[in-house]
Amino acid sequence: MSLLLTLLCVSALPVGRSAPSPRPYPAVEFEELLPRVLADDVLLIDVRNRSELLDPGRIPNSLNLPLPELERALAMSPGEFFDRYGFVLPAPDQEMVLTCRSGRRIQTAAARLIPDGYTNVRLFYDSYKGWVGRGAPVSRQLAPEELVSRLEDDSQQVLDLRPRVARRKRQVGYLQPVEGSNALSIDELDLALRLTPGQFREKFGFEKPPQEAPLTVIAEDENQTLDSLELLNGHGYYDLGLYFGPLQEWLPEKDAPLVSGTIDTTSTTDTK
Repeated sequence: MSLLLTLLCVSALPVGRSAPSPRPYPAVEFEELLPRVLADDVLLIDVRNRSELLDPGRIPNSLNLPLPELERALAMSPGEFFDRYGFVLPAPDQEMVLTCRSGRRIQTAAARLIPDGYTNVRLFYDSYKGWVGRGAPVSRQLAPEELVSRLEDDSQQVLDLRPRVARRKRQVGYLQPVEGSNALSIDELDLALRLTPGQFREKFGFEKPPQEAPLTVIAEDENQTLDSLELLNGHGYYDLGLYFGPLQEWLPEKDAPLVSGTIDTTSTTDTK
């Protein structure tokens, strides 16, 4: 009788599909992970490529250690590792959760970590796709049309974090704030977010962004975007839209020509 039931169960599977494979490594579920991520209470390592942190996006407070670099990274000295990846080389017994895009690459990563003595490793099998599917906050790159929409929406706060002074070759000038945004140089961001709302308003002339509301960030390039993302996550900002594309079309017209988003002061010298 038991053999007959087994055969019936196997025959009930859709044609061309096999039974779901078991999870080969210890798992952590979304319900446990979400509050720990938002409290920055877990070492969450994202093994995707660095470019994927912006498109499609990044889970808050996760740290990036790309899978192709894993073996070489674990062989580094603690100093080399920190200089390269920006966080402390995990101890072999440290609790660690792995995530990727869909749950495949983390299994490869675990297969490399565990034989090297990392025994306190769990996998978030749902990974980024499952996190987004649950409506959890993420930080992601915006398309130009999304930025335009947010700039035109008075309920959306947009921070222009580009440095106030740009120096490129012979062009020296001041960056023009994007219309509809609030200017706050990335150099001031960390200290600014430590201020009370009243102190922030007095110093910068606009309201301090609330942590629970979506926040849009304009940065100069990809590296500055990722730096700002780390800072903002560290201050409890998780629902972030990030943009570092061309801004020429949104800059106000000036008498002096605009070069790469700056005023070219080399062409405004009085020759009379």
